[in-house]
Amino acid sequence: MEAMGVYRKVLRAMAAARGKKVVGVRWVDTNKAREGDKADIRSRLVAKQFAVGTRDDIFAATPSLEAIKIMISMTASSGHGHTPRKRLMVLDVKRAFLHAEITEEVYVELPAEAKAESDGDVVGHLVKAMYGTRGAPMCWQTHITQHLKSMGFEPGIANPCIFQHRQRDLQMVMHVDDILVSGEPKGLQWCR
Repeated sequence: MEAMGVYRKVLRAMAAARGKKVVGVRWVDTNKAREGDKADIRSRLVAKQFAVGTRDDIFAATPSLEAIKIMISMTASSGHGHTPRKRLMVLDVKRAFLHAEITEEVYVELPAEAKAESDGDVVGHLVKAMYGTRGAPMCWQTHITQHLKSMGFEPGIANPCIFQHRQRDLQMVMHVDDILVSGEPKGLQWCR
């Protein structure tokens, strides 16, 4: 988290002076191993910013199941009765939310291993979106959309989770950090 610049350490008094509550955090451990394999434990530090009240500024779109079905069908039928000329590629962005800048002022408790005695009473002032913050999905969606636009992709009008790259004949459906891309092998290699 330090290497990715997710937060900067500030004195707890700074958060208090700005009238901000410091959000608690906890480690969430997940075993990624398949049944019968040796344990493969992954840990993620997650903020505990619970939903209080209604907000319209934290919406993040998701694609419809029909969009995925249409993409699979179009890819499978791309060879006009022969072997399809297009392929599907599945991408998963690691630590997706930690790439996106956060759009609100959030302070989090830091785990003991992130503090030194010489730091004093410090908390983390988030610079990047962190798992467990309410705005993280929207921050990520804004970040990845800007990145894809810079690559030449156009977001869909009806659904902002569907993208197209006309010049490279690529289609993309994105569900948070899971991405399905359809295209010819050369275009998929470029996209990867």
